[in-house]
Amino acid sequence: MKLRILTLLCCISFALMASAQASGGQIRRPSQPHQNNQSNSQRRLPANIINNHEYVDLGLSVKWATCNIGASTPQESGSYFAWGETKPKSDYSWKTYFDLVGGASNPHLSDEGYSYKKDDFIKYNRFTNLKFGRNYDAASVLWGSSWRTPSHEDFNELWSLPHQWVCISGVYGMKFTSSNGNSIFLPAAGGKKDDKLDNMQEAALYWMNELHEDDYDCSELAKMWLMDKDDGGWSFALRCFGFPIRPVSE
Repeated sequence: MKLRILTLLCCISFALMASAQASGGQIRRPSQPHQNNQSNSQRRLPANIINNHEYVDLGLSVKWATCNIGASTPQESGSYFAWGETKPKSDYSWKTYFDLVGGASNPHLSDEGYSYKKDDFIKYNRFTNLKFGRNYDAASVLWGSSWRTPSHEDFNELWSLPHQWVCISGVYGMKFTSSNGNSIFLPAAGGKKDDKLDNMQEAALYWMNELHEDDYDCSELAKMWLMDKDDGGWSFALRCFGFPIRPVSE
């Protein structure tokens, strides 16, 4: 399906990405965000548990967790992680990012713009290691090896399900419903840059487990999935930014 450029740069004040591309699928939503009560939209499913964490069987190739890491209900934002890091923190900037050679002390590097290249990173870069290993996957480290951060393919498959921007218990986000009647809700938890949280209740932004690929050295960019009331699709952002993670299991 022909890709098209999203226009979400206007609503994301700290420029989370340089561009975003829809991956197909049409959002099915009413003219106004649909209001749901918890009892109606998030009916209690049978206890499907892996390593003490509940999942929903959507009939896909992977099982999706019911909550973000650090959350106890589907509506909670949970914790925010920089790409490849396994602990939340207070400062989501290059100054605290784990994979930089010399960190911010390198005089030729800047916190502004796209200026970090493959040789500035210790372990992961655009040309050698595109996906982080289990030791650098917050889902595997915090929830056990049965869980992992979703891939691009996982989100593409999820996006193929009927989906709708809804409001559940006062929280906006995207609801996906399978033909078997099961559903999951990904809250619009926004994202973090430095010590600030932006786009709460406006955008659902979730990390994927791989770096962004392009014809040039874009090693400082990682893939994420972006959704709002108008559209959704894959995009990319600086690896040092903080986004939630919704784990999956095989």
